[in-house]
Amino acid sequence: MIRLFGLLALVLSLSGCQRNSSVEVGGTPGLLRLGDAPLADFQIKVFGQTDGTLVGTGTTNWEGRFKLVNPDGKAPCWLPSGDFVCELESFGTEAPKLSPSYRDKAKSPLKIKWTDSQQQMELQIPDK
Repeated sequence: MIRLFGLLALVLSLSGCQRNSSVEVGGTPGLLRLGDAPLADFQIKVFGQTDGTLVGTGTTNWEGRFKLVNPDGKAPCWLPSGDFVCELESFGTEAPKLSPSYRDKAKSPLKIKWTDSQQQMELQIPDK
């Protein structure tokens, strides 16, 4: 009987039945804050400021941190140098209410000028 349970455990571990087998994919890292407080449970969309093309997306964790992925979500997105605008969408039940302008790339005040020397996107919403 003990051998049967040992064999079962071995088969399950080899078949990929593991608790946390997900691989984290992400490119340019970032941090989203409201004042000094991190914002969790937000989706960030990054668009080229001149042509409005969706460049990458990210989802903030409990620390407000995210990593950008390509629009299809299958590969890392490393921002090239340039001007970008960000949209925010909350999917958390306890997320603070932000101005609707943050959900519209044409009105969003979250504009960034990215250079190759930068290590992390810093997105800060003023705390009113």
